[in-house]
Amino acid sequence: MPVLLRDLQYAIRVLRRTPAFTITTVLILALAIGANTAMFSIVDAWFLRPLHFKDSKQLVVALRGDLKHPGEVPIFAFYRDYLDWKPATHSFQGMSAMFWHDFTLTGAGEADHFFGMSASADIFETLGVAPELGRSFQPSDMNGPRVAMIGHQLWQGRFSGSRDIVGRVLTLNSQPYTILGVLPAWFSLRMENQATDPQILSLMQPDDPDYGPNSHHPVAVIARLKNGVDMATAQAELFTVQMALDAQSTEVPKGFGVFLTSLQGDNARFIRTSLVTLLGAVVFVLLIACANVAGLLLGRAAHRQREMALRAALGSGRARLMRQLLTESLLLAFAGAALGMIFAYAGVRGFMAANPFNQLPPDPIAIHPRALAFAAALALLNTLLFGVAPALKGSRVDLGTFLKSRGAGLGANAGSGRNVLVVVEIALSLVLLTGTALVSRTLLKLLSAPLGFRAEHVEATDLTLPGEHYAKDHTRLMSFYDQVLRGVNALPGVQAAAFTNIGPLIGGQRTTITVAGRPGPSAEETPRFEWQIVTPRFFEVLTTSLLQGRAFTEQDNESSPPVAIINQTTARNVFPDVNPIGQQIRLGNDSPWRTIVGVTGTLRTIFYNTLVAKEPLAIYVPARQAPQAGFNPVSQSVWLMVKSARPLTLEELRQVVDSADQGVPVKEIRSMDCLVSEATGQPRMRTILLGGFAVLALMLSAIGVYGLIAQNTAQRTSEIGIRMALGAEAGDVLRMVIRQGMSVAAIGIGVGIGAALAFGRVLSSFLYGVSPTDFAAYGIVAAIVLSAAALAAYLPARRASRVDPLVALRYE
Repeated sequence: MPVLLRDLQYAIRVLRRTPAFTITTVLILALAIGANTAMFSIVDAWFLRPLHFKDSKQLVVALRGDLKHPGEVPIFAFYRDYLDWKPATHSFQGMSAMFWHDFTLTGAGEADHFFGMSASADIFETLGVAPELGRSFQPSDMNGPRVAMIGHQLWQGRFSGSRDIVGRVLTLNSQPYTILGVLPAWFSLRMENQATDPQILSLMQPDDPDYGPNSHHPVAVIARLKNGVDMATAQAELFTVQMALDAQSTEVPKGFGVFLTSLQGDNARFIRTSLVTLLGAVVFVLLIACANVAGLLLGRAAHRQREMALRAALGSGRARLMRQLLTESLLLAFAGAALGMIFAYAGVRGFMAANPFNQLPPDPIAIHPRALAFAAALALLNTLLFGVAPALKGSRVDLGTFLKSRGAGLGANAGSGRNVLVVVEIALSLVLLTGTALVSRTLLKLLSAPLGFRAEHVEATDLTLPGEHYAKDHTRLMSFYDQVLRGVNALPGVQAAAFTNIGPLIGGQRTTITVAGRPGPSAEETPRFEWQIVTPRFFEVLTTSLLQGRAFTEQDNESSPPVAIINQTTARNVFPDVNPIGQQIRLGNDSPWRTIVGVTGTLRTIFYNTLVAKEPLAIYVPARQAPQAGFNPVSQSVWLMVKSARPLTLEELRQVVDSADQGVPVKEIRSMDCLVSEATGQPRMRTILLGGFAVLALMLSAIGVYGLIAQNTAQRTSEIGIRMALGAEAGDVLRMVIRQGMSVAAIGIGVGIGAALAFGRVLSSFLYGVSPTDFAAYGIVAAIVLSAAALAAYLPARRASRVDPLVALRYE
């Protein structure tokens, strides 16, 4: 029989004889390996697995960032930037533009709403994509009728996979579009925190006012690097080109640079830090588990000194003994990895069901062969980390020394090694618990922070309007508003309703302002004021306090003097020493002068699920006096907000909207409470997952303290018996044993606090209203860890205090 097979069989027999030890060790490893494998699968789907595009690592996205405020979220470039960059740069073999665009498909049956994009003609050439059916855009399409391509899912669902879809004319946003082809089933094109893949891609054409030669419409610029050109070189060239263009133009705000990021990295830009932090947390759990198992094996090796000495006396060399012990460690590791796959699968399924980021990666999250290989690698790594030291210790035996001492005291060195491991466990668990305490306090601060409105009994829905009908026909838009608001206000339980062009918590479109009697903004000034179009009763719907002046009324219409309302933050920053009521301001360069008639409380905003709710410099304009529809760049959508004593049904709201325009779909109604909850989704997710990992770490550390004290106590049974025979009381023994555990815990807490201070600085970007050196959090966590260690030490100490001296003296 091969030697390795005999080692394996013997290892199985040995582990079966100690079921408590085996089950505990396998379960600890399963939890650690399972958590790490699940997190690896999540990170792999977002960052490691390449996108399906040809040579996807060459694909980059160009964004613009404020050089004065590098910490702010980068913004999209203008379409005119793309037109200027493309012929002036030499680092790219292709450069294309795209941007989000919502489409309403009308025709036979009910109108359907689809998320899509508009793109330049060469987008598929840049991406390296061929259509599944039909053809892609060509330069000749630029000056022809409107054309589009549809996604595989839309083709299969709405059109039953019919191959005659190519050439069919569909009515999208009230305009005829000829369908050129169908995108491949795997096609996934995303930007930032985009939740779903586009189902319709239309062509940017010259007659589209959003994409003219001088358009300031935002676009994502996707480029493919030339072979041999790295991202840093391309960014430097693009930055130089843009600085030269800015110097020649007086219309574009100065102070913005160009930044490149990979297309894959841009897909997860707003969740990257959260994922990396959680990955670090599960690595901590793995290290604690390794230390725990190493401590258990060291103690077990001390108990097996007699066995190892006898085997050595029978002719087994040190290499043979070490191989046997490593085989047992490897068997434990792979048993833990096998069980861990069940935990990993459950973790991945739970993550996908919860969808804490409100988006999933383009590639599905799954326990695939790469994840299995990762788990196997963890098992081997664990064997090296926790198996080698015990194997070295257990195989180092001297029969003469053992017989002279009859085995007494041979576990002393193992005990000191276990002390070090328990210190490491406690320190790591304290770091995780401290991080959890800090982000938990942050979440409480966020949830309790005043948002400037009351979310109770407020519901909202976004309505996508056919832009060709409403964007330029202001009268038609106001008629639609009036009809819908009359219908909604007539519904039972409705207290107030209003329209706005910006969704809740999102923030308005950026602009500069000029105050009458003061110099206008310079060309270098970054737009920082956010303007928003609202109908009367908007502030009533949100129960936002009016601090000065009046709210908008129906008399603020096209024939009355232009007016505006500013929020308290704008009043504080722009008019610190004067009464803002009656002051005149102008938005941008071409809008009319508006008289400020009111000051309202500040409605806070949360941009792209960032941590801190901002207090924007907001200016509100009555809808009837708005110079345009105010649609945001992504879609021709407006938000209907309703304050009602009862939840509205989707059916009754659809009837109201259909009475005004049957071409406007109503997708869903959402409560404001739900929208606020989503806005704090990432902080909540970080808190829950960090908390779970921290509790697991604390449990493992407590097991480590328990195992250390229990094994040390067992080795000191004779000593304890002698002490009690000489008059020591049970309480003395109890305090002596607990003191040993507390001394180890105190050292671990001291080391852990130092590490937690450094970890707190890493977490500082996740903290809001909480200091990374919050001593209250550190004190609470230290008390929790010390209490857990005391409880873990008390159980074996209590058993030691009940030792019968006569039995103890016969222990050996």
